[in-house]
Amino acid sequence: MRNIDKVSFPYRASTHLNLLHVISESGSWAKHGLDVNYDYQISKTDAHRAVASGEVEFVGGNHISTYGHRARGDKWVYLGQTLNAVHPKLVVRPGSGINGIADLRGKKVGTRGHHPGLNDWLLLKQRGLDVDRDEVELVRKVEGLETAEAAQQLEGAAAEAAKGQKRQPLWQWVRDGKVDAALLLAPAHLFAADAGLEIIDIGRCR
Repeated sequence: MRNIDKVSFPYRASTHLNLLHVISESGSWAKHGLDVNYDYQISKTDAHRAVASGEVEFVGGNHISTYGHRARGDKWVYLGQTLNAVHPKLVVRPGSGINGIADLRGKKVGTRGHHPGLNDWLLLKQRGLDVDRDEVELVRKVEGLETAEAAQQLEGAAAEAAKGQKRQPLWQWVRDGKVDAALLLAPAHLFAADAGLEIIDIGRCR
């Protein structure tokens, strides 16, 4: 690898930022004389273009779309994964009457994006609630937008303008009553607990 002192390291999914925040705040990059710009988001389309052109050196959390591109001759190198186990917690408002997955029948569960949304869809289905049979509703957050319905109305420049905006965390959706619950990984469920929400252990995903 060529010697570099300034590194562009955007992320695709903010859940992949945890390790980078730890590295940055520990002083590790500064110790090795590196100036790393990592706390900004990039689309999968821009990620493939920017890595190929050398505009960015690394992208965090782009581990799904890269597979297909690699099979078609892309020169991406997939370095590794910071998460080797998935253990989401169920986050609800205190006094909601929700004590586990079974109590989500007929409720609204907040989720975001296609990949995380499919994870939640599968987790619920494995535990007896079928989204496709309207037994539970997934309400999907979209980048920079309050509702999936609103996102569907945006096209072109308006949709582009929504990209990169800081998103309200899903636990805040639960707190504010926009959804009944959310399935969250650390550190999101830790922030939710600090905010007074109830955290329910549902076991590891299969």
